[in-house]
Amino acid sequence: MTMEEIDHQNLWAAEQRRRGILSLLGVQPLVARFNPPGARVAKQLECPPEAEVSPVASSIQHEDIPSGAQVSQGPPAQGQPSSKTAQQRSEGFGTSERVRNQSEPKPSALTLADTEAVAFQLLIVEAGSWLWLEQIEDSLIRREQLQLVEGMARAITQGAVNLKHHQFDWPLAEHAHLSKDAESAKQSVAGQLRRLARERQALGMILMGPACSEWVNVPPALTQLIIPSTLSMLEEPLLKREAWQVLKTHTPRS
Repeated sequence: MTMEEIDHQNLWAAEQRRRGILSLLGVQPLVARFNPPGARVAKQLECPPEAEVSPVASSIQHEDIPSGAQVSQGPPAQGQPSSKTAQQRSEGFGTSERVRNQSEPKPSALTLADTEAVAFQLLIVEAGSWLWLEQIEDSLIRREQLQLVEGMARAITQGAVNLKHHQFDWPLAEHAHLSKDAESAKQSVAGQLRRLARERQALGMILMGPACSEWVNVPPALTQLIIPSTLSMLEEPLLKREAWQVLKTHTPRS
């Protein structure tokens, strides 16, 4: 058996001891079964195949008694249980603990579920009364893309467009300790978009291309439009007609 396996078994035994002591005190042991957004990813603690859950009372009973030690057989003090009574209580606790552990399903991991790190980049453009979103495939934001977004925004905006663009990179470089899974990414994107939409008083969000739909959840209070990506429209100009069929229903009425 390797040192890593021995350390793993020791951690498993310590966790079982902790849960048993909490149960003895009447406290329900709690175990995290998923990775909360923004939390540090914890190491999994798998149940060793040969591990046996030992009752806490039994381990406490034999822990501090050296071999060969003799226990006084004198009468118990008033108000204290006899050794026989204590032994019966310990055996009763051990039996109930074993039954409870056998009846409860054991989680495959005691801390966090498996989470895979994801990485992506989003182009976020503020133009007119809309937020325009597109996933960046090659880490480049081209001037032609912004010009195309500005032209579409002018077509459905009454007044100045005031174009601004941002690049959202995941995972966040300045918060390397945060989880890098997909759920955490969606939460971070949602927080950023809510702030921008509130500041601009946006009418809705326009998702350019199907790729960004994986990371963006548009709030129910805002309108969601889906059009081809700017890159695809620049490569295939006929796709602009498809985008206009979606956008023209939201042109300002004179």
